[in-house]
Amino acid sequence: FSGPRVMLPPSLPLALLALLACFSPAASLTVAVTGATGNVGRAAVQRLVADGDCARILLRHEVSSGSAVPPAADADSSAVASYLVGLPGVEAVRGDINDPASLRDLLVGCDAVIAAHGARRTRKLSDFWRDPTHDPAHAK
Repeated sequence: FSGPRVMLPPSLPLALLALLACFSPAASLTVAVTGATGNVGRAAVQRLVADGDCARILLRHEVSSGSAVPPAADADSSAVASYLVGLPGVEAVRGDINDPASLRDLLVGCDAVIAAHGARRTRKLSDFWRDPTHDPAHAK
């Protein structure tokens, strides 16, 4: 074990840091990433690309083209997805985290997985009682 090849932001969870530190610095990896449009997922994809690795990201919606401009920290998932697919070595796989076939497609040719998906943001207390099946942006 030769240790991590780069320093990662301290805001990334320890489990993610441990996963990325396990790989040999000489190896080029293809890593599947779920939750790539969230804060942790975006940072993971950017770090993978910076290290010369490839990322296959699972996206719920089609992205028309890549944007070279990094999105703001509070950008919506469409803007983040557009930016990420424009990075070298990033491949988008359209699908849903709750669909086994989507996950099988995502994992083809991957050496590792970063599962950075999580609960959606809630802005008010009543959001906790809303039925997620009525929200078109939520994975079903």
